[in-house]
Amino acid sequence: MAAVSLNHRDVSRSLDKHSAALNKMKSGEADRALQSVLNRGITKIRKSALKQTSNELGVPQKVVKGRFAKPKRARPKDLSVRQNAYSRSINAVALGAKKVDSGLSKGPYHWDQAFIVTSPYSGRDVAIQRKGKKRYPTKAAELDKRFVGRVTKKALNTAGDKFVRSELSRDLKQEYEKRFNRLVR
Repeated sequence: MAAVSLNHRDVSRSLDKHSAALNKMKSGEADRALQSVLNRGITKIRKSALKQTSNELGVPQKVVKGRFAKPKRARPKDLSVRQNAYSRSINAVALGAKKVDSGLSKGPYHWDQAFIVTSPYSGRDVAIQRKGKKRYPTKAAELDKRFVGRVTKKALNTAGDKFVRSELSRDLKQEYEKRFNRLVR
């Protein structure tokens, strides 16, 4: 499972730059400003990672969206956020694979001796692939969970690093100015 988390230590450098404005605010106002920035940031990270993952895998975002858990949001007393991504495999039917002469295919992915059946348990269509020339054994025709996990982890790390490096300080500054102007009025 891949995860990105931001906490109070990650933003301490940005807080030092704006210490004068923080001293003029009410006691809890700075924490609420930081909470707001972190919550918007984790949403940006999730959207960016989702888009990057779907582009790298060559699949629709709808298919990949279920691999990202609901983010843990910041609260005034707990200024940390967390976004998890699960590394479950993706079935060929969910990818939108179509039947070809030798099996199933979707974009750069191809499964030999694969076919679509309706699952007796869930009633949904699933892709099955034969392991040899005989009727049995079979296995699921899917993108491997290690491959999916590696791509989602890379996307989450990239999005999290980008947010911390370039957007966090700017967003904090704007939020502090907005709240400070609201207090002055």
